[in-house]
Amino acid sequence: MTSMSNVQLIAIKAGVYASAEVIMREAGKGSRARPFSVDKNTFDKNWDAIFNRPDPRVVQDAENEDEAFRHLENQINKGKQDADKK
Repeated sequence: MTSMSNVQLIAIKAGVYASAEVIMREAGKGSRARPFSVDKNTFDKNWDAIFNRPDPRVVQDAENEDEAFRHLENQINKGKQDADKK
């Protein structure tokens, strides 16, 4: 047993003290990761599906750009058809 002169007491809250040994022993769950219930490849795919979604603004900009190009293509095709009729 350690003598009280060698024990470092740490204040937990006003008037309550504990030894550093007790605090270190009961401070956490440990450094080891929890076990996976799925394989790493499946975990990585699920992570990407959840967190690597594109920014909705980028998606909307791409859709708007596609629509503008379709509109231009329709105008060009209509102009060619009109020219062929003449």
